[in-house]
Amino acid sequence: VGLALDPFGRHLAVSLGNRDVRINTTTKRRVAEFEVVRPLKHLRFSATAPTLLGAAEDGLLAAYTVGGKPLWDVRLFATCGDMATTGDLSLTLLA
Repeated sequence: VGLALDPFGRHLAVSLGNRDVRINTTTKRRVAEFEVVRPLKHLRFSATAPTLLGAAEDGLLAAYTVGGKPLWDVRLFATCGDMATTGDLSLTLLA
């Protein structure tokens, strides 16, 4: 459902339709696997911290460490069509 490559080309995040998120290195070593509340369609890595930001189409914006630990989440009352972020994730815009 969603895919993201970190800015340095070291980690790959894949969001599956069954709500699993898998983070691997680009050398195919598994770093984390965790389950989220809703499938994340939009994924972005931070360029300044080991953080993954994800948004679901239907009501969720959340941040996770590269190890899969949840940092925060926000329930949205609208659908999300697209997501844009700054490199350090300090500003996030949802369509």
